[in-house]
Amino acid sequence: MEAPRWMIPSTASNEAGKLGEDQGNVASHGLRSGSELVCAAIVTYRPDMDALRDNLSQVLQQVGGVVIFDNDSEAGSQAAVKALVDSVAASRPGATIALLSEGTNIGLARAYNRSMRKARELGAEFILLLDQDSLLEPKAVERLLVTFQGISAARPVGALCCTTLELVPLSRPLNLLKELLRTGIYRREYADLGELGFPGAREIATFTNSGTMLPLRPTEEIGGFDESLFVDAVDHEFSLRLRNRGFKIFLSDAARVRHRQGETYHASFAGKKLELRMYSPERTYLIFRDTLNFSHRWWRRFPRVVGITVLTLLLNTIAALLFLPQRSERGRLAILALSDFGHHKRTLPRTDLPRTV
Repeated sequence: MEAPRWMIPSTASNEAGKLGEDQGNVASHGLRSGSELVCAAIVTYRPDMDALRDNLSQVLQQVGGVVIFDNDSEAGSQAAVKALVDSVAASRPGATIALLSEGTNIGLARAYNRSMRKARELGAEFILLLDQDSLLEPKAVERLLVTFQGISAARPVGALCCTTLELVPLSRPLNLLKELLRTGIYRREYADLGELGFPGAREIATFTNSGTMLPLRPTEEIGGFDESLFVDAVDHEFSLRLRNRGFKIFLSDAARVRHRQGETYHASFAGKKLELRMYSPERTYLIFRDTLNFSHRWWRRFPRVVGITVLTLLLNTIAALLFLPQRSERGRLAILALSDFGHHKRTLPRTDLPRTV
């Protein structure tokens, strides 16, 4: 199969060809080559190398190329990621895998923006956001593009998302609560798209990063991701800016991505076993500070989304303070984040910030 025009083999120079005047219109290029217009963006931070290899192997079958931004400051981890990229590239002649890094953890929003600029340099028209340990199911990108082509004829599409299948299941009550907060309430506002011939797609309020395909034109129009946020609420803030400019966000049931979101911590309450997501105390600071900044910015324009986001933050914090280890340190950093938010400052320097999972 001939390499797509925008692709740069890993052994070639960094000069890419252009696709011509009519960029961004999937139909004008035909869906058989549509996936060549999609570049995946993966931000890594000390990843599990086997999971990252599986991720790359699956996504390279479905897109024109991949941009990896290694968000780490440790030479050993950087070297391991580079060795993996070289190994995968050698096993797939002609594949495009661009590896970027700034030698430190610059945050998720900045890493996404740099990855998107690289994808645009390569001539891509869509960027597919993936976490380092996500795994696309077969034909996910093809199904996203088919849905995009149909919906975009009648709606201004700002983002199109895969359905996420969690690889680390939480306890059933927590899953039910999560589903209620993240989707159940929103569905009262938005109808499905059966009238457009896509009964498996529906409009949603906000997207989560991994498995979301963004057409680059709307992304560039609103200025990319907000780099004042480090990792948390990056996706929700971007979603609301898209909606504020008149773009819509859609979820496809046909396209799916498997995602492992952090470690699982086992606890018990009233004789019942609970499975909670484990994260560092320092991450508590980021969750609080970024979520509060996001909420303060958008609560007047989108009170329902912000209200649900803040409620979710409070419930997660209560669970962490009750069940996760290092409770006093988590509480101290939550209070510190509240104080820093009120004084518009950041106490934890970027170089000390924790793993972005």
